[in-house]
Amino acid sequence: TYNEGTTKNFISSMIGILNQTLWNQLPNGYVTIRFYANDTLGNINFDEVIVVKASPTANPPSGGIPGYNIIFLLGTISLITALIIRREFNKK
Repeated sequence: TYNEGTTKNFISSMIGILNQTLWNQLPNGYVTIRFYANDTLGNINFDEVIVVKASPTANPPSGGIPGYNIIFLLGTISLITALIIRREFNKK
């Protein structure tokens, strides 16, 4: 079972593949997977494994360093500089 769910997914060999559709429906973060086993006498036991699911987001961030819009920043600095220079020339 996934995250203490009620749906059991059976793997009949020692090497199995998790149900990809169910895995994709789980949210990112800690996921508890419970493995059940039974023997020929009908005894059933289980063990749990907690894994961290970290799927990539649908819109990955761009390769640049996050920060300010450089064109807006340079435009603002240029405008302020022009206003200061104009004010200084008007004083004389």
